Amino acid sequence: MKVIYDIEEAAIACKNGEEVVFAITDDNKYSLFKFSYYQLKHKTTKEFNRISYQKKKDLLFYFLRCCAKLSFDNYTLTYDHK
Repeated sequence: MKVIYDIEEAAIACKNGEEVVFAITDDNKYSLFKFSYYQLKHKTTKEFNRISYQKKKDLLFYFLRCCAKLSFDNYTLTYDHK
């Protein structure tokens, strides 16, 4: 499993069939919402199913946690703040 911090790199790795964990930090916290654009750009429908939240819990964390629960654990969110 590959931990990736850049959302475009994550889209490319998903396209190539790699297991991807997208790590959210203070620097890239809103880039997650650009993922659909990069899927279109790189012509793929594949996606990552794991997110590693590596910053303090905030509204985004709880939003993602709610999405993970509503997807019946299709998506996994882990809290890895140091």
